Amino acid sequence: MASNKKVKRATSEESLGMKLLQSVREMKARSFARITEVTPNEVVLARQGTGLSQAEFAAALSIS
Repeated sequence: MASNKKVKRATSEESLGMKLLQSVREMKARSFARITEVTPNEVVLARQGTGLSQAEFAAALSIS
């Protein structure tokens, strides 16, 4: 019975390895399943316009 578990684990690990390898190949080929685009809100745009980090911007506004 113990050898059966080892075979199952090896098969599972091999399957995971093959999936990971396929994922790496897809990333290298720039073949994405989905692309997420985030539109920055007005606060983010204001902060980026100042050139300050998030922490610096929060400190300047006395909110953190």
